[in-house]
Amino acid sequence: MCRLLGVSKQAYYKHEDKLLHRLALESFVVDYVREVRRKDPGIGGGKLWQMYNRRFGTAWHVGFNRFYAIMERHGLKLRRRKRRAVTTDSRHGLPVYPNLVKALIPDAPCQLIVSDITYIVCWTDPLTGGIHVLLPFAHNRLLHKGNRGL
Repeated sequence: MCRLLGVSKQAYYKHEDKLLHRLALESFVVDYVREVRRKDPGIGGGKLWQMYNRRFGTAWHVGFNRFYAIMERHGLKLRRRKRRAVTTDSRHGLPVYPNLVKALIPDAPCQLIVSDITYIVCWTDPLTGGIHVLLPFAHNRLLHKGNRGL
């Protein structure tokens, strides 16, 4: 069979040993990751790799990229959560006031002042994520009509 493949017996068995070693190492990494994730399900891949290297050293060494490839192949990577600004908390015990201007139709400028909050994502300080804008209602309507092309 080695003649058909064009390799020596030594090369064939050496390749087979490397393959078995690689599969055993992969299985070892998967078992370790599952064991750690049982204790701490939210731990990331980079920290897992550091913990793995600290615990096993050079005896069972796996490189960073290979470690990630093994985790991806076995579905062990965490899904990255999207970070979004929290804009409204409707689950509160504070009183909710009725809309007093629902039926009001302003017929002159500055009869009704409305406000709008525009959130700008700023992850350095989540408390400074909004800009408050106060506009007269008629001005606000003109701006929105102008933007829609009416």
